Amino acid sequence: MSARKHDYQTLEREYISSDISIRALCKKHSIKGYSSVAQYAREHDWEGKRERIMGRKADKVVERVSDQLAEAEVSMVEIVREEWLTVIRAATYKFAEDLKDPNYKVRVPDLVQLIDKGLVLLGEPSSRTEERHLAISGTLERLPDTFVRRLVESTRDHGPVGSGTGLPTRVGPEETRPN
Repeated sequence: MSARKHDYQTLEREYISSDISIRALCKKHSIKGYSSVAQYAREHDWEGKRERIMGRKADKVVERVSDQLAEAEVSMVEIVREEWLTVIRAATYKFAEDLKDPNYKVRVPDLVQLIDKGLVLLGEPSSRTEERHLAISGTLERLPDTFVRRLVESTRDHGPVGSGTGLPTRVGPEETRPN
């Protein structure tokens, strides 16, 4: 049969939107000239069009599935968080009841652990770290040895030096630098 007797647009649409083979497509549409349809499909890149369409469909499926998984994970995290809060709340109430008993002894580690867990559940940091740094640049040749020694000692101890201001007391004569 000639190319004019087949509805190639319909055949192409069906081919690229499904996983049917050219032979099965021809058989379905009662076309005996398989080779002419196959040649037309090659010339018009039906396979490439199918791959692009199927690729887009696969991308959409992957995106939809990953969105569903993310939503399920968020839901699960929310459920677990609510369960933890319920348990912590019950433990806190129990602890408060136990405190009413005058014979009940509060252990510091238990109290610290309770506070720590409460802070974590509230989204607060459970511990804090503080660092202190002292950077000095320049020459120390003109400074008296006792001042330099006290300065170094104060950085080791992290404690106040001198008059209680946290700064070393000035050693040596009061003078200004020349301009």
